[in-house]
Amino acid sequence: RPHGNSHGGHSTVDNVTLPDYLDNHNAGDAAGIFMRMGRTMWNDFSQHQLDSSFQRYCVEVEDRTFSGILTASKRMAHAIESKFANYVSCNYGHCGSVLWTDLNEINAEENMLHKFCPNCGNNLPFATRYLCKCADIPQSWGELSSRYVGMRLFEDGSQHFSFPADGFCPLGAHVGDDGCTWALSPRSYSVSLNTLETVYGVFKSGDPKQWVANSELAFRDLGANPCKPHGAEVDRGLLIADIDRALLIAFFLVIVLAALVLSTCTMMKGMQSRKGDGYMQQPKLLADRLDSRN
Repeated sequence: RPHGNSHGGHSTVDNVTLPDYLDNHNAGDAAGIFMRMGRTMWNDFSQHQLDSSFQRYCVEVEDRTFSGILTASKRMAHAIESKFANYVSCNYGHCGSVLWTDLNEINAEENMLHKFCPNCGNNLPFATRYLCKCADIPQSWGELSSRYVGMRLFEDGSQHFSFPADGFCPLGAHVGDDGCTWALSPRSYSVSLNTLETVYGVFKSGDPKQWVANSELAFRDLGANPCKPHGAEVDRGLLIADIDRALLIAFFLVIVLAALVLSTCTMMKGMQSRKGDGYMQQPKLLADRLDSRN
């Protein structure tokens, strides 16, 4: 999920460098975010834009199937069964409404746009049509999307999601507990647009698919392993790294222990070579007592 200044202009809080969160927000898969520069930043590579940050989350979603879902169908051509609810807009910490642009951006068929958004269209000024609410969205659409993660599907297969706060599983809860429908992995990764652009050249290629590949490389370099289904086997790459780290620590401890033993033996040898020295004689006697107990 990007946390920055998009179509709404500059943030009034100016906190775009901070990691964001998902509840009552929209997000997307890597292609859904990075194949569209307009979803990544607004207007240009000004410093205010470069300060914005991106978070990689792993999300567990309740495994169930819904019928009659439109936004999961390419161009909303027909209602289908889906693992997700219909997509809704999340703005300023609230989800629920469906905007004309939400459907237009996935190239929804004209008859669908006219059916759900009769008062919206390209004939309106940009700012008006962009925020124009679809007035004829069925009530059931909003009710389902207020509890379950929604999804809209682009023609290229990329996806955007809506995450309703009412379905969020609190820390320590599992999906299904007390009716919660989606949960976050406790670990997330954050990287700035400045790093993505200056270090990884995320948008330097003319190929949007390369933009996605560059962004995925940046997160891999941060240590972001692929998300695993709940209960899946531990990622082997992470497991190997942990084993290697443990072996390195054990090796280091062995080296330290060997150095201590060597130092002790050297000191004992020095004590024995100075029997006439009363100061050194007392530690030697203590060592003799320790030896006699073994």
